[in-house]
Amino acid sequence: MQSTPSQHAAIVCDKNMILFAGPGSGKTATSVQKASRILCDPNRSLLMCTFTRDSAQEMLHRLEKKMDESGSGKPSPDRLRVSTLDSLCLWHYKATISDRFKLLSPQAQYPRLHQICKEFDLGGLDEHQQLFDAYQATRDRTQLVEKIREESPKTMVLIEQYYAYLKACNSLDLATIKRTVAIGLYEGTVPLFPFTDMIVDEVQDSDELQLLIAIVHGQNGVITSLVGDDDQTIYDWRAACGYQGMIKFVQECNAEVVRLGENFRSKSEIVEHATNLIRYNNPNRVEKNQKAERGPGGFVGGCYQEDVETEAEWIAGHIAENHTHPYNMAVLSRTNINLDIIETALNAAGIPNYRSGTSLWDRDDIAAYLSMMMFMCKGSPDLLAMALGLLGFKSQSVNTIMAELSSHHIRFRRGNAVDLPGLEPIEQTVLNQISKCMGKWRQDAKDGQTDLVIYESSAEFARWYSTLGAVAKKSGKEHPKVTRLKKGMQSVEKALTRIQGDLKGRIRLLTRKKKEEPESGAVRLMTMHGSKGLEWDHVYLIGCEETDDHNTITEGPSERRVFFVGMTRARESLWMTYGGKTPLFLLEAKVENLLSSPEPFGVAASADEHDPSIWDDDE
Repeated sequence: MQSTPSQHAAIVCDKNMILFAGPGSGKTATSVQKASRILCDPNRSLLMCTFTRDSAQEMLHRLEKKMDESGSGKPSPDRLRVSTLDSLCLWHYKATISDRFKLLSPQAQYPRLHQICKEFDLGGLDEHQQLFDAYQATRDRTQLVEKIREESPKTMVLIEQYYAYLKACNSLDLATIKRTVAIGLYEGTVPLFPFTDMIVDEVQDSDELQLLIAIVHGQNGVITSLVGDDDQTIYDWRAACGYQGMIKFVQECNAEVVRLGENFRSKSEIVEHATNLIRYNNPNRVEKNQKAERGPGGFVGGCYQEDVETEAEWIAGHIAENHTHPYNMAVLSRTNINLDIIETALNAAGIPNYRSGTSLWDRDDIAAYLSMMMFMCKGSPDLLAMALGLLGFKSQSVNTIMAELSSHHIRFRRGNAVDLPGLEPIEQTVLNQISKCMGKWRQDAKDGQTDLVIYESSAEFARWYSTLGAVAKKSGKEHPKVTRLKKGMQSVEKALTRIQGDLKGRIRLLTRKKKEEPESGAVRLMTMHGSKGLEWDHVYLIGCEETDDHNTITEGPSERRVFFVGMTRARESLWMTYGGKTPLFLLEAKVENLLSSPEPFGVAASADEHDPSIWDDDE
């Protein structure tokens, strides 16, 4: 595709430059063409930095393809390096400072931080994460340390203990390496990266140190191009530089400013409403005046429902009523909690979906309950073992029970438990209750009372969970893990009772093993943060109500940018569901197509035909 005038201006610019690129503006294609042009000159070399490893691999793949098409061939490693800034700093540290150290990986860092919080009674790590990240990403820490000591002294304890641990282990983490390299570059004690040109993508999410690296190179003869969108700064709570940092680069490096004014992704209705919203962040932003190149024909609407559960039911029904598989769509949420709910609703409606990361059905407590119920249906003792372990039975007791059930599980599931040696009295009591309940539930299920079995079993499982072990009630107070289980079981109940068919089939439908990669045509479930850089024909934003204060990490302009990112993932249609009053962001976006509490669509999945072999001991 031929470059637009603004893209061409960015591609041919041979001085420090910043490219403000809105959603769907073709910034990656522009960066690739600019990189290809640079590498066509044998006297130039290029360093390309991205925000994630996946983005780096994608950028390298597209650049190599572009150069193959032009006949230039693959450039040598000394002429092209594509990586994240963290990986780049690690490489440069080893090459110019020292390679004699142990690297503490992020996978090892967070367990250690959690351990320090627990050991020193500091509360949860999430209470300290923002200030801890700021400490690691700040060049001059003087004022920040004063702030932390005054406002959050426990965070200072965490920081001091963590860095003492690094010193004791003779280890470095990536943040320490990045800070050492950045300060060394700034002070002139570390040499510049050995490239003539530098392109930094998604620069709005760079922190102070990453921005400093770009500025130092731009001030010292390396032609430095920054690419990003200040309107999509969604990690400012992790010390991302955003608009202020991008303007700082312009001022300190005398950089050319180029704006990409086209949107090749979305219909004009989506671009218009998203632009209406983000302009409320003026004046602390750069106006793009995006034009929707695909023209009109899209749809933007809002739908009021009583709560997020009915929002999820409405979305599932709307998809079933208006779309067919394969789907090119996503449901996005501000929180993972809402993704649990929409995942449950889509499963109950039989709509194929894929969720990145863990979900409700991956939780140990939920999996233990479902395993117990599958044991009741089909009788594999190892399924019950998982549930007993979670309920608080001791390991030796579980072994004793498994030895008994290996030959007598049918009798147990019919309600005839026996006293076993070595069990504590409370363990024997709970075991007898499980057996007695299973005998009743099996008969209820045979009589067609499957929903009753689900309601009773979920309540009993939570009661047993609160009876044994570390989560048992103390001083009349319910353990937080029990409260969490009960909330999760409410979602499980709703999912299982919405599906038609026998109990075993319902459980299997909801717990199908998730594939590592999404199957073609599945509805994608993601957070708005996770959706950045992706796009679909149809997008639903669930849980847009502004009354859920616990869902909000930041306020005002920051939340508006997150919402803007969610809106601009859509190509053809965008629905936003909410409870309570009409959300401020929908009013700011001037969304007029608002449905007021429409009835949920009547859709439900079927767990296939009734399985006559569901009770394996029936003769």
